[in-house]
Amino acid sequence: MKEINVQMITLEQVNIIETVPQKESDSNFTDADYRHLAARKHEGDENGNTWCKFASLQIPLESEALGLTDVVIGDSRTVSVKESEPNVQCEHGEIIVARKHHGDENGTTEYTIAQVYARINTTKILIPCVAINPEEKTCKESDGSYMEIAGKCMVGRRHNGDENKNTTYIFAHIAVPYVSVMR
Repeated sequence: MKEINVQMITLEQVNIIETVPQKESDSNFTDADYRHLAARKHEGDENGNTWCKFASLQIPLESEALGLTDVVIGDSRTVSVKESEPNVQCEHGEIIVARKHHGDENGTTEYTIAQVYARINTTKILIPCVAINPEEKTCKESDGSYMEIAGKCMVGRRHNGDENKNTTYIFAHIAVPYVSVMR
């Protein structure tokens, strides 16, 4: 009789970089190396500054023996919302990789959301990753504190109103569901 074993291998967050501040009313946070959005902070109103942190995901070293070689950021889509009413939530296994905003709280914010995959043995075989252990963190939008949870990716954001209202960020670990068959 064979035994099926399923384990979740949590990807590690590495190479964290902080962006230079940008005026919120004309901000465009993207990363040429296609890292994901790991944190965000904003000070003041739409004329204030916003900073972001981007990070890469990697397979934990101890999991490479299982044949998992690297992380691939795959298909992406853009979600546009009015800044004063956004409710952006990634699907299971997706992360936010970019954020662009124009105007005040009545302006448009665009989020680029992408699926995460793990590659097996440098082949074309990709395993879709999943989000696990979601956690929320809330702050006053304009308070100037980084909203982040160590090791977790930004997978959603809720905000209602102007910069004096609260914003809730949703973070989660991204993991590879790995199945093995034991004899």
